[in-house]
Amino acid sequence: MTQDTTGTSRTVLAVLIAVILVGSVVPVGAVVLSDSTGIIHGRAPTAVGDLYAVMPDGTTVVTNNVIVSQTATPSQFTVSSVTTGITPYDADGDTGLTMTPDMARATLVWKQSNGTPLTAAQLAAPLVSNFPNSTVTLEVHAPVTTTSTTGLPTTAGQVPFVTAYTVKVPAAPVPMPVGVKIALNGFAFRSKMVSRVQDFPELGSTSG
Repeated sequence: MTQDTTGTSRTVLAVLIAVILVGSVVPVGAVVLSDSTGIIHGRAPTAVGDLYAVMPDGTTVVTNNVIVSQTATPSQFTVSSVTTGITPYDADGDTGLTMTPDMARATLVWKQSNGTPLTAAQLAAPLVSNFPNSTVTLEVHAPVTTTSTTGLPTTAGQVPFVTAYTVKVPAAPVPMPVGVKIALNGFAFRSKMVSRVQDFPELGSTSG
């Protein structure tokens, strides 16, 4: 008996053609294996918290919404050397975190409420002279380097760190009058502020 092999040959040919077609549509990247080391690159560690500034008295720390005196001048404020307000942080949970703020390069930046930086003249004048009964913004800037001993990347290098405070400026002082008009015993006269009792005119009756 003779066996018909025609169908078998056609089947093999069809399979080969199908394999070739499937291989031609598979993206090249699909056959590239991932990194054999298994290392995953996450996020670099950062710092969180607040930097501080000091009031003109040299000891009082600036707080948000602080009300300054009528004589406070921006140039009298300084950067605080205290850095306990900022701490290292890693969103990926990496460990061995350390943080180094470069306080030698720290600066203060003053801005109006609309974000416009204060001019040199405004920095040298009392705040109440230019911004009475309003607010300004005080920013403390410093570069900070944070590192970790695990994970990748272990650091982002020096990164700018900024803490902003709203500073309230009081109303401008009411100017004192140069002279005061006083009427005593029927006599009207203008006198400067009396500093001594003997500066008052002698009291007496105007009647005969």
